[in-house]
This record gives sequence, structure tokens and C-alpha cells, in this order.
Amino acid sequence: MSSRGYYPNVITTRTNDERLETLESVRDAGINVCSGLGEAEEDLVGLLHILATLPSHPESVPSNALLAVKGTPLRDQKPVEI
Repeated sequence: MSSRGYYPNVITTRTNDERLETLESVRDAGINVCSGLGEAEEDLVGLLHILATLPSHPESVPSNALLAVKGTPLRDQKPVEI
């Protein structure tokens, strides 16, 4: 999961809204939701806004600093300062 604006940079096979529908289906199935991914401080804020405005909040939201890996779409991403 990422902020709405950055999501297309992470994945192009589904939309951010489709991802939110998946999270809702997972929760409806009785599975705890853990969601978190943000590539810049602004993206983390955007992601937290999306999650905070959901009818039910995820049970946990880890905030990890991305490790850019050569050959991946996010290979040139600037590291998030801790």
C-alpha cells in the first residue's frame, strides 16, 4: 500500500481503490490487516491519511524505510531519513 499519488509508481496491475477493496475483503474474511509502504515522507503522510479515513483501521501499520534494489521500479528512490 502506498499513498494514492505514488501508488501507480509501485504497481500498475491494479488501482489504489482496488487495493483498498482487497483490504476490505481480507478484513471481512476475519484476517487482521497489516498495511504499510511509503517511499517519501509525503507518501507516508498520504498513506496514513488513507488508512485513517477507512471505516475500520488496520490492526497495525509498520513504517519501513525502503531499501532500493537495482533492477526494480523503485531502484532510484531516495532513502527516507529516519
